[in-house]
Amino acid sequence: MRLPRLVAVMLLLCRADAFGQSIIVLKTARPVAPLAGDRITLTLRSGATITVAAADIDYDMTSKIVAMSPPNPTPSTLDATVEINAFCANMFATNFTMQASCRQQNQDAVRALTKRDMSTGDRATIRRECVRLFPGGNYTMRNSCEEQQLESLKQLGR
Repeated sequence: MRLPRLVAVMLLLCRADAFGQSIIVLKTARPVAPLAGDRITLTLRSGATITVAAADIDYDMTSKIVAMSPPNPTPSTLDATVEINAFCANMFATNFTMQASCRQQNQDAVRALTKRDMSTGDRATIRRECVRLFPGGNYTMRNSCEEQQLESLKQLGR
């Protein structure tokens, strides 16, 4: 089974409820590769990786969460800030002026993305594609992607 990007993956851990398990939700930064053997590696949005036994993934619960998830991901401010800070620190590890500029430009882009209605038809397709092309904290490029696609859509009369 292939799990989509930014989809909650339910991992069953030890001893928190009546069944001796606790459930946590992790958001992956990219699609989870199909199972290879009995282990699966998840790459989180922070860049960290976790390898778990395939038996620890609750695919039924995951598919229910996928069904409830909106197809049109709009960044939340908190998630975006965490992603932006990590992205800019990684891009400009020793240039603090550029880090600050990167953060400001990406926060501006998050505000633009949040204001834009991309919930139906071609607009939803554009949002999904730009998220796929520019995952993580690169909201400036994601916003630019949407703007360019919307302009092209307009030129096509759609």
